[in-house]
Amino acid sequence: MNASVSKVAIFLRWLARAVGLVSVVFFLVYFVSTGFGFLRDELKLEASSVSFMIFSASVGYIVAWFSELIGGIILVVGGGILAIYLMFLGGWYGLEGGMIYGLPFLFPGILFLLADKSSKKL
Repeated sequence: MNASVSKVAIFLRWLARAVGLVSVVFFLVYFVSTGFGFLRDELKLEASSVSFMIFSASVGYIVAWFSELIGGIILVVGGGILAIYLMFLGGWYGLEGGMIYGLPFLFPGILFLLADKSSKKL
């Protein structure tokens, strides 16, 4: 039984790392390719807030490589706050924006938390 729990924990850990890496790289490439020009827009405060939340969630991803529990919590909280913020900011289409920006951090965060929980069963 312990071997199957260990395999599940390893699978969840690496799945979370892969999904998180794709998310962080995607947003990093987006920010670098736009030259951070979105920060000079009329919505400077909102763009800065979203950028800070994405940066915080990215830090959570890095922390999760060393501590799945702490990093997973940072990812879930950061992705959740980002999604909720964009839902309220976006008006009618806010749900769509919240999911597009929030889920790439929520999903690996939940996977990291599940990996931590399943590895504690050993």
